[in-house]
Amino acid sequence: KKNPNISISISEYGIGGNVDHQDPSKLERPKGRFFPEQEQNFYHETTWKQLKERDFVWGTFIWNMFDFSVNKWNRGGVLNLNHKGLVSFDRKTKKDAFYFYKANWSKIPVVHITESRNTERTQQQVNVKVYSNLEKVVLIVNGIEIATKKPNESSKIVVFEKVTLTEGENHIDVLANNKTQKYTDHVEWNYIK
Repeated sequence: KKNPNISISISEYGIGGNVDHQDPSKLERPKGRFFPEQEQNFYHETTWKQLKERDFVWGTFIWNMFDFSVNKWNRGGVLNLNHKGLVSFDRKTKKDAFYFYKANWSKIPVVHITESRNTERTQQQVNVKVYSNLEKVVLIVNGIEIATKKPNESSKIVVFEKVTLTEGENHIDVLANNKTQKYTDHVEWNYIK
């Protein structure tokens, strides 16, 4: 308010997300041992919206692209490892948040179901969240087309709410296409009554 003509940048932002932690109810903050990947997704989605709405922010810098070593660090369930990266320490696993930014920052077609590693489900009705920069996304559950939705233009997120799972194994597919090619993603979630 005092300096309306001066723009700012955010030098670093992010929170930990351990791909082996998939139960958001066990979240511990800020120095706990359980850092669910879903919480990292929520943080980046929320922060992106806030930063995008502020014209006086000229640049932002995610902390960090990759998980990294920190001596005597004991957070997120792995000693000496900071989980704030969008990609795992060994560079092999791209976290959901990686695909969130890819959908928002890249022209490369993206269609990605979040929570693919959250395979054991205890609720029959779930939300299926997808990051996509394509025009529309089709949800198919166990071979049955459920719905078609457009991703939110400013966040590239589409949520299919209250999707009913059957007991046992469920095949969740999403389809999207541009003018020349089809793109898909697939996950398997096991519903246990």
